[in-house]
Amino acid sequence: MAKIIAILSAMLLLLTCLASCDLSEHDHTKSDWKYDEAEHWRVHECDKKNCTVENKIYDSALHIDDNGDILCDVCGYRLKKTDTSSSDDDSTSTTTSSTDDTQAPSADATLSEPKFEKKQYTAGSTTINYWLYTPKNAVNNMPLIVYLHGGSGKGDDLELITAADGFPQYIRDGKIIPEAYVIIPQASSTCKGWNEMKADVMKLITYVSNEYKTDQSKISLTGHSMGGTGAWMLALAYPKTFSAVAPLSGSINLTSANTEKLKGMPVWAVVGTADKVVDPRSSIAFITELSKINKNAKITELEGIDHFTVPSATYLSKDFDVLSWLISQTKQSVE
Repeated sequence: MAKIIAILSAMLLLLTCLASCDLSEHDHTKSDWKYDEAEHWRVHECDKKNCTVENKIYDSALHIDDNGDILCDVCGYRLKKTDTSSSDDDSTSTTTSSTDDTQAPSADATLSEPKFEKKQYTAGSTTINYWLYTPKNAVNNMPLIVYLHGGSGKGDDLELITAADGFPQYIRDGKIIPEAYVIIPQASSTCKGWNEMKADVMKLITYVSNEYKTDQSKISLTGHSMGGTGAWMLALAYPKTFSAVAPLSGSINLTSANTEKLKGMPVWAVVGTADKVVDPRSSIAFITELSKINKNAKITELEGIDHFTVPSATYLSKDFDVLSWLISQTKQSVE
């Protein structure tokens, strides 16, 4: 009995030691890790004995900490900003501001099908969730469309944006297939309007445009309802950034200062005459005045169409093509 007790005690001591010692606790260099096409972490060809993560794949769930290190929240791997090691097959960057992945797909890499992905942008105190649409066979210098959603899309769940009938749902379902990159940022639940987030949205636009090497002379704006008003507001605030704007069911103040700001920008507003949520007369009156000094300003009045039908009547229309018009526009010089 004493011998059995001694054996059991030894086994217990061994198990305790093993539990307290992480045999896989060792550093992997930058070249040990890569980011695969499906956007997962993978550690490969690790020659450390008893490495428990060798050749395993983990879903990405990343953030950048205060030191600039990239940390995978799932497997715990940390890529240090100061790591200078390299590998021919590893192009992970520590300078990215996206917390959804460590390396944005290169615009040089072609895709057999379009991609519609959830993303998160973080820079300093700014964090924005957004949808990213990458077109089929994407190349450098493609146009970029920025879509601003309506009030029902506010929150921290990107599915709220695609739940409503509208542009994001159409692009997700392949009903519209623009030959351009598209970003759809999400406003926070406390946001009263896109004007509050305009500076942060501009940071996101700059990041995406640089990361995916889009044509900076072809960055256009569109949106519906709160997003239509937001499209007006961003165009007014940054007229030198955007090549064109197409606000749907939006509202804008008619002032000489506002018309002056948009005199050099192609504008195509769309309203429903039966809209009881946002008065269509706001956009109609503004375009009437703007068109006097801007030959590229126009409005489409959808007879008998209410507020919530404007998106389908516009983006899915067989009679006119707002998206192709946006893509075709090139930024003009603004005095």
